[in-house]
Amino acid sequence: MKKRFFQLFIVCIGAVLIISTLFYFLICAGLRNVKRDAEGKFNYILKDTTYYNTVFLGSSTMHVGINPIQFDSLTGTNSFNASMDGLAITELNMFLPKYIAAHGAPKHLYINCDETTMGFSQKVWDFSQYYPYVNDPDMDGLLEREPKLLLGKYFPPAAIPYFGDPLKNLALIGLFKTGKGTKYDIPMKGFVPKAQMQKKDTTLEAFFVERDHAWQLLAETYTLCNKNKVAVTLILMPRYNYSLSRSSVPVIDKLKSVSTAFGVKVLDFTADQRFADNNLFFDRIHLDKNGAELLTSVLAKDFKASTTQ
Repeated sequence: MKKRFFQLFIVCIGAVLIISTLFYFLICAGLRNVKRDAEGKFNYILKDTTYYNTVFLGSSTMHVGINPIQFDSLTGTNSFNASMDGLAITELNMFLPKYIAAHGAPKHLYINCDETTMGFSQKVWDFSQYYPYVNDPDMDGLLEREPKLLLGKYFPPAAIPYFGDPLKNLALIGLFKTGKGTKYDIPMKGFVPKAQMQKKDTTLEAFFVERDHAWQLLAETYTLCNKNKVAVTLILMPRYNYSLSRSSVPVIDKLKSVSTAFGVKVLDFTADQRFADNNLFFDRIHLDKNGAELLTSVLAKDFKASTTQ
C-alpha cells in the first residue's frame, strides 16, 4: 500500500512538473510573439528592421521625457524612443548591439544616465519580461544580476509564479494573435506621455552611484557606437527639487570625463533652471507631457545647432 502510494505520489509530481514546464514554454512562446506594451516594444527592438536615423535609448525618465514625433517635426529626422523602464547600463549594453543588428546603426543616439544607471543593483526591473530570452547568451549579464531569471533556464516550473496576470494575458494574445496581432502597436514612436503631479516643495538629495564593472560596460557601449559611426549624446535628465549629494559629484565628473574621452557630448539638465517649475513634472524625476515638450524642443534646438556647424 505504501509502495503504491509512493509511486502514485511520484507520478503526480512528475505530471505537475511536466505540465507546468509546458505552461512556462507556452507563456514564453506567446510573449515572444507579442506586439504591444513593454514586451511588444522589446520584441520590436529585437526583431523589427525599420531604420531610424535618430534613437533615444535609456530608462523611464527618457521613456516619458522625449517625444520623437515632436523632435522629428522640429529637426526633420526620423527618430524612435527605444527607452524602457528600469534600464541600467547592463541592459543598455545588451540592448544597443541587438538594436543595431536588427534596425541598423542610427546616425545619432541619445542615452540617459540616472542615479542608478552606473550603480545597478542586484535586481533587474520587471525581470519576468526577460524570461522568454533567458537562453540568449547576450542576457548573461542580466542573469548574473537577477538570480530568479536562472529559474527560467534551469527549472522553469519555479519561474511561473513570477509571471503576473498582465504578462499571462499578453502571452495568450501572442499565442492566438487576437486583436492587432499582425503588426506592432508601438504608439507615438515609443514615447509615453505623463500627466502633471501634485506639488512637492521639499528638496531632496540625488545620489548617483557607481560599480566598477559599469564603467567597462559604458566603454563597450561607446566603442560600439564609434565603430558604427554613431554620434552619441549623453543626457543627465532634469529633476524637480533635487540637489546633488556630495557623493554624486565624483560619479558625474567621471561620467563626463569618460564620455568626453570617447567623443560623446554631454548635456546636463540636473540643475537647469528651465525645469524648475513643478508644472513640468509627473513626479520628482519624471517629466510630464509639458516637461517632455520643453525638453524635446531644447534637444531639437541643440541638434540643429550641432548638425549645421
